[in-house]
Amino acid sequence: MAVEFSIIVPARGNAHDLTICIESIMAQKTQVEYETIVAYCDQDMEVTEVVSRFPLLKKATSSRYLLPGEARNLGATRAIANLLAFIDSDCILQDDWITNAIRTFQEGAVLCSGAIRDTYPWDLIASSDNRLQYADFPLRRPYGTARYFPGVHLAVRRSTFDAVGGFCDSPHGQDVVFTLKIAASWPSETIFNPKIIASHAGRRMVCELVSHHWNFGHARALEKIQFNAFMEWIAQHPRLGWMLWGRRFVYISFRVVQWNVTDLIRYVFQLPFILIGLTAWVKGFYHGMADRTKVNDV
Repeated sequence: MAVEFSIIVPARGNAHDLTICIESIMAQKTQVEYETIVAYCDQDMEVTEVVSRFPLLKKATSSRYLLPGEARNLGATRAIANLLAFIDSDCILQDDWITNAIRTFQEGAVLCSGAIRDTYPWDLIASSDNRLQYADFPLRRPYGTARYFPGVHLAVRRSTFDAVGGFCDSPHGQDVVFTLKIAASWPSETIFNPKIIASHAGRRMVCELVSHHWNFGHARALEKIQFNAFMEWIAQHPRLGWMLWGRRFVYISFRVVQWNVTDLIRYVFQLPFILIGLTAWVKGFYHGMADRTKVNDV
């Protein structure tokens, strides 16, 4: 049978989560022929050891450590299918992930993704990290079009991937930039399907959560990702950063009430870490604006 689906996993270290991720890919219940490609640096001994335990895996290796977008693009060069999936190495796919992604393509999608659940739902740091990033993608969100997707788990037609030039090489936000481009050109064919489900581990230490969301805020400003008139205005007024903080807090809280109201109790317990993550994001945002100003002044 011809390979119909190529699953690409960019990897760097983190052997435990990578092993579980690969096992979930190998355990897919589907009649579709698919291949799994791990993209990584051949000097990464953790990943090399994990890959050696799965003889059916294909390898896409580089002599240097790669940024996430670079690793995804490298994996795509080894893929032979017309449908590509990109899965983060700390994700666990539900066993019908491929089946539901294929059905979404059959219904006309060029890009699709789905719900993001917590691998560790009562680890309040990890689940708060996920809430801060993925409030738009709960299990109860209805099927329909989407403006963007994160890179946790998504699938795209090869022709669409090629049309937008793959992922950029920015260290943060390249997944959102990639999907924004596709959604802008094919708005009615960029589809969220809640039956396409993956679990994400999240950062499990406060220092990791702070660093991660500082970097996200920094990239949002530096790369002008999803910038609107309000963002442009507030970026010029650092003393009004509390308004940006409050806007994001209200947005995340609204999403909980809108699509995840049964999760309100857990959200209350998460609030201390939500507030820490939001503060880090805002600080990173203004540092990103300062760095963008420096670049523009050169």
